Amino acid sequence: MTAARYRGFVVSDLHMFARRCVADIYIPDIRRAAAGSSFLVLNGDIVDFRWTTLPTVEATVDAAIDWLADLVTNFPKCRIHYVLGNHDALEAFAERLESLALHAANFAFYTSHVRIGNALFLHGDMAFPPRQARTILRPLHRQIRRRRMPSRKLYHGIVVIGAHKSASLLHSRRFWIRRILSFLNRTLGAVPEGITDVYFGHTHVPFADYEHNGIRFHNTGAAIKGLQMDLRELELSSCKGTSE
Repeated sequence: MTAARYRGFVVSDLHMFARRCVADIYIPDIRRAAAGSSFLVLNGDIVDFRWTTLPTVEATVDAAIDWLADLVTNFPKCRIHYVLGNHDALEAFAERLESLALHAANFAFYTSHVRIGNALFLHGDMAFPPRQARTILRPLHRQIRRRRMPSRKLYHGIVVIGAHKSASLLHSRRFWIRRILSFLNRTLGAVPEGITDVYFGHTHVPFADYEHNGIRFHNTGAAIKGLQMDLRELELSSCKGTSE
C-alpha cells in the first residue's frame, strides 16, 4: 500500500508592512497555493513589526491578523503553519495568533520551529549562538520607538543603492547550515530522527537541495525590493505539525 503524500508550500520573509516590502507581487500566488494544497508554512518574518510603515504597532498587529484570518477562513482545507521570526516575534502578536489558533482548526503557530512529516521548518535567526539569538517572544515597542525617521531613511537608502544585496551574502550556505545544526543540537539534542529536509529563511538568499551530513537544506529568499523570493512547493508524508 502506498503511503499518503501531501502537497504544500513554504515561504518566508515577506516583511509585510515594511517600506522595502514587495509582498503584494506574491500574495496572489500564495493564495493560489493555499487554495490547491494541503498545507502552507509561513516560515518567519511574514510581518515586519520592526520596520512597519503603519501608524502604530497595534495597527500592524490588527492588519496582520486580518490578513491571516482571511487566509485561514477562505482556504479551510489548507493547514496553515506560522513560524515566528526575528521581525514578528512580538508578544502582542503571539497572543492574537494563539486566539486565532483556538478558533480555526486549520491554523497553528510556533515560536521556534515545526516538524511536518520528514521536514523541519524554522526561520533561521534562532541559529545564532545563545547570547546573540532573539528572545522567543518580546515586546518590541521600545525597540520600534528607537527606530525613528533617521534610521528608517538610512535603511531605505541602503535598499535603494542595493547594498542590502551584498550584506545578505556575507556568510556562506555552509556557515548558516552549521549554525542551524548547532541550534538543533542545543534545543532538541540532535536533528530529529527521520528528518531529510530543513527549510529556513532569514538570510534572504534563496537556494534548494544543498546537502550536508545527509540532510537537504533549502532557503526561500525574501520579498524585498531587489531580492528574490521563492514560494517553494514540496510533498510530505504528513500535513500536521509538531514542535517536538
